[in-house]
Amino acid sequence: MRHSIELLRQVEIPSPETAVEKFSFELSGGMRQRAVIAMALACGPEVLIADEPTTALDVTTHAEILRLIRRLQVQKGLAVLFITHDMGVVAQIADDVLLMYRGEVVERGTVEEVFHRPVLPDTRSLLEASRKLGMAAPSAAPPAPSSRILLRARDLGMIYPTAKALFHAAKPSTQALSGASFDMVEGENLGTVGESGSGKTTLGNFLMRILIPTTGRIEYTMRDDQMLNLATLPRPGLRPKHREIRMVFQDPFASLNPRMTVGQVVGEPLLGNNILSG
Repeated sequence: MRHSIELLRQVEIPSPETAVEKFSFELSGGMRQRAVIAMALACGPEVLIADEPTTALDVTTHAEILRLIRRLQVQKGLAVLFITHDMGVVAQIADDVLLMYRGEVVERGTVEEVFHRPVLPDTRSLLEASRKLGMAAPSAAPPAPSSRILLRARDLGMIYPTAKALFHAAKPSTQALSGASFDMVEGENLGTVGESGSGKTTLGNFLMRILIPTTGRIEYTMRDDQMLNLATLPRPGLRPKHREIRMVFQDPFASLNPRMTVGQVVGEPLLGNNILSG
C-alpha cells in the first residue's frame, strides 16, 4: 500500500493517502488517467506506451497530463512511444515522429523536419488540415434574444459524507461543489470551464438527477410550462423530464454497454420513454 501511495504522489494525485482508498468511479477523468499512469509505472518500466492518453480530457487536464508524462520521462529516463492523432500534441511532446497511413510508416524524422520540411504530399495535407482544425471557428449568428429561462440553478452544493469503513479509517467528508448558481435561457450555449475535479461533471449530473445535490434548487420549465424542482423531484416524476434533458457523457468507452449492439444502444431511450416500440 505504501508503494501505491508513493506512485500516486509521483503522478501528482492530491491527497494520495485518501485517494488510494477510493474506487475509480469516485475519481474525475483526469485523476483516473493519472491512476492509469501510476499503474503503468508500478513495475519500473524502461518503455512507456501512451495510447491517446488525453483524448477524453478537458483542455486544462490535457496540458497537465502531457506535462506529467514529459516530467516522468525525464526523471526516470523512460523511452516513450506516444500514440496520437493530434499533431499539436506531437509538436509539443515528441522528439522524433513516425507518420503512419493505412498501416504503413510513410514519413519519419525529427519534429523540426516533419513539421517544417515535410517530404510527402500526404504529410503536407495532414499538417494543413491540423492547422485549420486548430483555428477558432467563426462565431455563429446569435439567436434572437429570448426571455424564457428554461433552467435556473441556485446555490447548488454537494458534500460527500464521511464514509465508514470496516477495516480502514473512516474517509473524511468531501466538498465537491459549493454555491453554484446560473440561468440557462432558451437558445443559449452556456460553457462551463474548470480544471479536472472542479465540479463540472457533478453539475451536469445534478441536471440529469444522476446525483441529488446536498443543497440548492434546480428549477426547470417543461415544454408545457410546468415548473419542476429537479433537486427534489420524486423518482417517478423524472421520466417526462428525461425526454427533455439529455446528456452526452465524457467517456464513450464507459458509457456504452458492451453487451448491446449499436442499434440497441441508440434505440434504448426511444423504448424507455415510449417514443417508439418494437
